[in-house]
Formats: sequence, structure tokens, C-alpha cells
Amino acid sequence: LVTTNATRYRLAAGNDKKLLEFGLRRAQGPDGAMSASRYCYVGGFDATSNVLAGKLFSIPVAGTHSHAYIMSFSGLKDLGLTQLYHQSGCDNKLFDLKSSAQKWLSTVSSILQIVEEEIVEGELAAYISYAIAFPSNFLALVDTYNVLRSGIPSFCAVALALDEAGYRAKGIRLDSGDLASLSKQTRYQFQLLADRLGKPWLASLTIVASNDINVASINSFNQQGHEINAFGIGTHLVTCQQQPSLGCVYKLVELNGNPRIKVSHDKYKVTIPANKKIYRLFGKNGKPLMDLLQKQTEPPPLKNQKILCRHPLEESKRVYVLPTKIEEIMQNYWMKGQLSNKLPLLADIRNYCRAQISSFGLDDHKMSTSPLHYKFTHRRAVVTIEPNIRSLRTLVVTKGRHRDKALAAQPYKDLANAYFSVVGLSSIDEKVPENQDVCGFVKKTMTSNVLNLYFGSCIAERLKCKLSAPNDAQKILDDGIRNGGTTEIIHQAVAALTKFNLKDANMNYPMRVSNGLASVGSTRLAYGADLPLCIHLLMKYSPSQCIGHQAVRINAYAFNTVAYLPKDANAGNFIDSISEVLNQADEIGDKYLQFDGGLRDTAVFVVGAYRLYDAKDVTPSIDGDQAIKFANYLVSKRHVGSVRDAFHVAIGFAALTKNKFQIPGSLVLISQPLVRKSDSNVVVKACNILGKPLQKMDIKATSIVSTEGNSIASNIELAQKSDGEYQFDFNKLNSERGFYTIHFGAMPVVQDNRLLGLKDSSIKVKKVADIAIESFKIKTSDKDQASVQKEIKATFPKELPSAVQADEHSNVMIEFVVKDLEKNVEILPQQAFLRVSCSKSNLDRSFLFTSRNDQLLSLELDVAELGKTAFYYQSGDYSMDIIIGDPTFSNQIYWKVGSLSLKFSKAGTVPSVKLSSLPKPEIQHVFRTPEKRPPALLSRAFTVLVMLPLVIMFVMWNVFGANVSNFSFTLPNIVFHLGLGAIFWLYYCYWSYLNMFTTLKYLAVIGGITFVSGSSALRAIANDRLKTELR
Repeated sequence: LVTTNATRYRLAAGNDKKLLEFGLRRAQGPDGAMSASRYCYVGGFDATSNVLAGKLFSIPVAGTHSHAYIMSFSGLKDLGLTQLYHQSGCDNKLFDLKSSAQKWLSTVSSILQIVEEEIVEGELAAYISYAIAFPSNFLALVDTYNVLRSGIPSFCAVALALDEAGYRAKGIRLDSGDLASLSKQTRYQFQLLADRLGKPWLASLTIVASNDINVASINSFNQQGHEINAFGIGTHLVTCQQQPSLGCVYKLVELNGNPRIKVSHDKYKVTIPANKKIYRLFGKNGKPLMDLLQKQTEPPPLKNQKILCRHPLEESKRVYVLPTKIEEIMQNYWMKGQLSNKLPLLADIRNYCRAQISSFGLDDHKMSTSPLHYKFTHRRAVVTIEPNIRSLRTLVVTKGRHRDKALAAQPYKDLANAYFSVVGLSSIDEKVPENQDVCGFVKKTMTSNVLNLYFGSCIAERLKCKLSAPNDAQKILDDGIRNGGTTEIIHQAVAALTKFNLKDANMNYPMRVSNGLASVGSTRLAYGADLPLCIHLLMKYSPSQCIGHQAVRINAYAFNTVAYLPKDANAGNFIDSISEVLNQADEIGDKYLQFDGGLRDTAVFVVGAYRLYDAKDVTPSIDGDQAIKFANYLVSKRHVGSVRDAFHVAIGFAALTKNKFQIPGSLVLISQPLVRKSDSNVVVKACNILGKPLQKMDIKATSIVSTEGNSIASNIELAQKSDGEYQFDFNKLNSERGFYTIHFGAMPVVQDNRLLGLKDSSIKVKKVADIAIESFKIKTSDKDQASVQKEIKATFPKELPSAVQADEHSNVMIEFVVKDLEKNVEILPQQAFLRVSCSKSNLDRSFLFTSRNDQLLSLELDVAELGKTAFYYQSGDYSMDIIIGDPTFSNQIYWKVGSLSLKFSKAGTVPSVKLSSLPKPEIQHVFRTPEKRPPALLSRAFTVLVMLPLVIMFVMWNVFGANVSNFSFTLPNIVFHLGLGAIFWLYYCYWSYLNMFTTLKYLAVIGGITFVSGSSALRAIANDRLKTELR
């Protein structure tokens, strides 16, 4: 963030201006100043005023003195040193800088037409003192008193004196006023002196500007014209006031090799899953076109080959790019807890940053206001069944949960639950338990209305019940079609008529209507002679311009209805409408496709669309990727809250596995994801989303890649194990233990264009090793003699036959190696530590083993130090346990080694830890310390003094009498005087105990009333006087 901000300043100032970071006082946080100096330098700043940052990071240091330094001098008498050695060092003679500066001051004042008395002597003294301390870096702050009539003349006098001593002044700094104008006037004075004195170097002195400068200030200076050579920037730079926070956060995108996504209704908060690489694509002119994101496991893009790039958030924005150059721009420097590459030097980072900024061809990308956004895209990937469901166990669990949810509705108590349960179970090819006479229950509860007739007919069809339609079913269903009012009711009525095998002569269903007009309620509909009436009604209730999830549901039920009509019946424009409705689906993370209405709308649409395509034998407008994304969405609904939701998932499954055109499939792992020596076969199953095997396939492991990106094998053919199952022996690859991604390609032996999602599948496996501990030794030695007193060997996993003896004069050394039993090689585990515990004293400590020599793990214990810091000089027997863990080990080791007997010459006390049950004191947040109020006695005394004139007035009234005869007892007069008295009383209260804000609140009310009433009283007095004068 700071680097970006610094780059904005560099772009605004241009490359010919110096930028100095002055943010030490303003940076936030304990190390904010250090990091700000570092990253400002990376972003293009030339130097910093932070001396420590300059020392630690080799950043050039630059700066001036403060105003306080100038003000600390009152005159030349305050000078301590007045001389310095000549720069040439000749004869080691001292040069009197003070005398020379005074001489030059007269000359400069004369040329600039300034009276010497106008020049502040203390300012001149400060410059002389500063120049003696920094003769080669004399850069003065000139705006403490008067820039043009004191600061510049004093500086020039000292600069000319330094020139006599062989030194060259740097320049001046302006920190207030109209910086652009002052810089031009200052440059004019420098030029004038250079011309008159024959000193050309004066004209090229550096002018530094500071004082709350931001990017807008620099742009304004550029528009006005200025003579500033360098900008000193602090507050706005290091606090990033233009954008004080970075508008992004870290989100989890992959865990243990599995992609993770955060879903949101706000598309800009939807994350792009999977671990990724970033490539920069360059055009013919050598300038960047865009940045491309793609998964780590995907092959890198190739130059001079067409790449389909798509906007990460807007599906409709996509473009083909033919790059002439490709550069991977993300480098990994930290992996598995340690550096994976040598870190570049700060200067190299700075040069890289500036080179990248310069490489952009369009200045529109670098504008300070309304810049053109640089594009980043992601690659169009092959869509497959989502990886986190690519497990047969997951599919079986998903199916099982929906089955259990449907079974939970038994025994059925209402027809709706019976319908959802029976139809849902049969859709996923599950039998309905015969623990209830469902057919009898349906016959008993099926009343004569459209909904119950629909439920009953569907259940009877699935269970093959001998169920006849009620006598009035024909009329009720006809009325439902004509007067139902929604496509859902029409669908239920048409479905029930079909399942009960009923015909309607009056409506001519499903016959054609012979005339050109038909009445629907009070509405007359025009239609072609070959359209069934129900089609007209569906078209009426499903207008093409509907927006939102209601439109999806309306049209989805219409598709289901039209599918019941005879194959040769005219379906109107409903087949074309499927594409229009499909455009309203939301794509999430390039994996899921759903509608705003959620599970119900999505499932009903999928069922209706495929039923209509099947009925009319029309190739679907739903493409293969969309079908897979619908499947991903349905399979992701493993957790459903009701039998109705389970029903919708089940019918969606059925539609995607039993249609004529598209069957999403997947290769799922049915073996354990752990590859062991005893069980090394990787077994996958080619199945549909219900877990049922597909036809015979040719399956190859196209590549096997480690987490480090190394390919260990390719094009391995899998052998068929059983129906739909295929396997290969992973151990034949002679691979190392670790995590691997296996990429599969599958093709049916007999070509079947219906199968989707099998061209590129991948699964994660982990190869583990059986391990053991060998060469285990415990050595005890005397610290003074530094020789081994005793060495004890042990064989894993047996315990030591006797305790290891040690006292405070001993060291205990433990060492061993861990061996991979399969490869018979020594390996280094991820974690190994020793646990030492004593049940008697309730002490428990752990110590980490380190690798001392190749694969040898060792640990040295200083018994005296342990007694002091860990065991509180508690003598006794301590148990020793060795714990070894590594995710690539098949057996994590917990070995009870034996006992360690410790003896200490003195006994200590184990401190007891007591947890207080008392409540914690409340934290009082004080955002501003209240100002200290004066003593009450002082406040009251001050109030009495203020009120004294009023008291004197009342005394005088009492002595000389008050003329109250002219007082008019009108309402405005009375309110005015009462208000005036209330204001005086409020004045007293303010000084006694009220604060300013409370006083102002009361004063606004009382003062307003007093002002209005006083104005009315004065107006009345004026009118009375006018009347008297007119008389």
C-alpha cells in the first residue's frame, strides 16, 4: 500500500524531481516509520530523513534542521563555534565563517535591495552554526520568519562564505506559504545574485518544498509552474490518506490440495478458488496486455498460441489473446516454513518496481484520477465434476442422506409428504419400505382437488397402485387447466389427466382445437388452429419478459407441462424459451450453476428442460459445461432440511442421469487416499452422479505431479478391476513419500457422446511410509570432565530395563535416527520431541529434537538448568516419552522410553497456579483525558467578582430608588427580563459545575426566547414613542 502510494507521487512529480520521505513523526504503529521508509524507497523515493532506516536498509539519508533550531538562536552572540577548516585542508588554518557571512550579508542585501535591519540576526546565527556542523550538506529552512527578506539573504550570505572556504551549499527548504510562487521568487533572487556576483552555481541551488504535500498539490504546482527541485513528503505519504486501507483481504482458496470458495450475493466478494499462478501476457509492441490467472496444476500458456481469457467475475466478458511474450510474475520465496529462494536486495526490488511501472504502454493506467483499469483474467478451464465431491463415498453419502430424509417421512400422515418421499425414493432407484399400505393410504386421503389428484396419480404411477380416478376428477382437472391461474396448477392438472389416462372432449385435450378462438374466463385468446388450449394458457401465464426467480419457476413448470403433450403437438415457443431462462442462471466460482430461487427452482428447471428435450427429441441448448455445473450444484446439496428439499435433489439427479442427451460423469476414488506398502493400489470408479457405473472405459493417468510441481509419471494405463472400477499400483512408480495429484483422462470404449466431465479429472493421494526408530542411545556425562560416564542403548519399541541416573552435575544426551522401513533409508521427520513428566509433582515438559548431523536427531539436557527453570529442583523419577509426527508417516510414534531419575542437592517448591473466580474489573475506555477543572473555591470567587456589578446595581436602586413606573407589564417585557435573569443564572451554573456543551445547549433555548421577546418589547417601545411624537 505504501509502495503504491509512493509510486503515485513519483508519477506525479516526474523522474527529474527528487522525492524525500519525511514521515518519521507521522507513521503509525511501533515500526511504522521503518517499514514506511523501506517501502517508500521501493516505490521511487530518493532518500529518507529516517537515519536508522538509512543505516539498516542502505537508503540514502537527506533532511534539514527544524524551525526550533532557528528559534533557539537570538543573535550572533549565541554562537559557540564561528570557524571551520578550509575544505582543501591547506596549512590546517581555520576559516572565520561568521566574519565572512557578515561581510557577504551586506553585499547580498544591497543587491536584493533589502534593509539589513529587516534580517533576523538569530536566523543568520543559526545558519552559520548549521553550516559549521554540515559544511558539505548545507540545506537551510528559510521560512521561520520571512522567506524573501530574511531567510534567503541570510542563507545566501552563509552559502557565499562557505564558497570562500571551499564548500558548496546544497539549497533551501520552503515549508509554508504559496510554495509555487515562493519557489519562483526564490529562483529569481538566486539568478540575480549569480549574475551580479559571477557565481553561476547560485542559480542552480536546490529548492525543496514541504508542508502537507500530496499528489493533488504536486499536480497543482505543475499546472501553475514552479521552480521546485525536490519534494519533502511525510503525512500524506506514510499514512496513505488518499487510500488509508488496502481494499482486499486474505481468503482461503485451497486446503490440503482441495480448492475452497467463498460464495456471496455480491459478485465482487466471490473468491476464485485453487492455488494459482500469474502470467503477464505481452502484445506485439512489447507492452503488457493483461495478467492471466490459472491453477498451479494447469500447463503454462504458450506464446504465439491463442488463449481464451475471461473476466473473473463477468461471464459474458471474454477475449482471445495471441501473446508474443509470456512472463510468470509471481515468485515463491516462502514454502513449508522456510525460505525457498534467496531474497533480492532492496535496491533490486526498487529497480524491478520502477521497471514494471515504466513497462506499461498506456499512461491512462497511471493517471491519478479515473485511471484505466489494467485487466486481469483467468483461463477457460475444462469443467469437471467439482473436486470436493469427487469421491464415491461422498456420492453415496449424498444419496443416502436424501434416502434417509425421505424415509423419515414414514409413516405418512399427509399426501404431500407421501408424494415427496415416494417420488424422491423412486427417482434415485430406492425401494419404498413395505411397512405401510401406501396405496391404501393414498386412496383414503386423495380428496377431489387438483393438488391431491396430482399427488395421488404420481404415487400410484411409481408404486403401480390400482387406483382409479374419482368420478369428478375429469371436471376438477379441466377447471384447473382453464381457471388455475398459474403454470404450476396447469402442470399438476395436465399431469394428473395424463397419469389417470383421462380425455377432455370439451377442451379437446390433448386433441387440437378446430376454431381460431377460445374463451378463458372473460378473456378471449387468439391462437393458431393447431395449438392445444393448454399451450395458450401457459403462454398467457408465462410471459417472456418476466424477471427474477418467479419467472424461472413459472417457465420451469410450463416446460414440464408441455412435455406431457403428444410428440407431434405444437409446443409453441417454449423450447426456445429454455435458452432465455438459462441466461438468468447464476454461475458461482466457475463450478456451480443455480437460479436465485435456490434448490427448488433449479431442480424444477433441470427436470422440465430435459423432459421437454426428450419428449420433442430436440438437442439441448444447455451445453456440456452448464450441465456439469448444474450437477455440481445438486451434489453440493448434501445437507437438506426437509423431505421436500430431498425430493428436489432426487428428481434433479434423475433428470441428469436418465435423459437421452447429457449424462455428467466422474472418476471417483473408491480406495483409501493413503498409499501404503501393504495397500498401494489406487482404485477409481467411472460413474454417474448417483454412483452407478458407466460403460467400459479406457482410463489413463495422464500425469502424476507432486506438491512441489515435479512430474513423476505420465500416461499410465489403468486395468479394469470390476464393473466400472479401474486400478494401478502406485508403488511401481518408486516415488518418495508425500502428496501427489493424479490427473486422469477417460474415454468410453464404445463412443458415447452423452458422457460429460471425464476428459480431465484429478484426485489427491498421499504416499506414506512405515517408520521405526534405530540407533537409539542415551548418554550421561559429567559437565566438569566433559566425558561420557555411561551410555545406554534401547531397541524400539521396548522400554529401558532400568532408570537413567542423573544429578545436577550431569548432562543427558539422547540421539537416534528414524528409518523408512520400505526403502531402508534414514529420513528426517517433520516433528520429534521428548516429553518428560512426573506424576508425583505434576510436572510436564517437552523438548524438541534437532538434526545435528545429517539425519541424526539429538537432544542435550542440562540437568542443573532443568532443575532451575523446568522442574523446580524436584528430585524423583520422570517418565520419558518420544513423540514423532509427520503427515507422510503411516504410523505416528509415541514411545514410552523409560524413566529418568533426577537428584538435586536442594529441594524447591512447585508454584501453584490459582485461577481466580472473581470477576475481572471492567475496562474503562477513555478516549480523551478530561481537562483538569480549577478548585471550586476559585470558581465561586471568580463568579462573585463577575456578579459584583449586578449587586452594585441593586444596591444603588435601593439607595437612590428605582424608576419602575415606566415598566410595561406586557408579556414580551416580562419574558425578556425573566430570560435575562435566567442567562445570568446559567452563567453562574457554568462556572460552578456545568461544562461548555451542556451550557450551550441550555443557552440556545433560553437565548432564543429572550431574543424574540426583547425584539417585541423594543418594537412596542418604539411604536409608543412614535405615537407620542406624532401628537
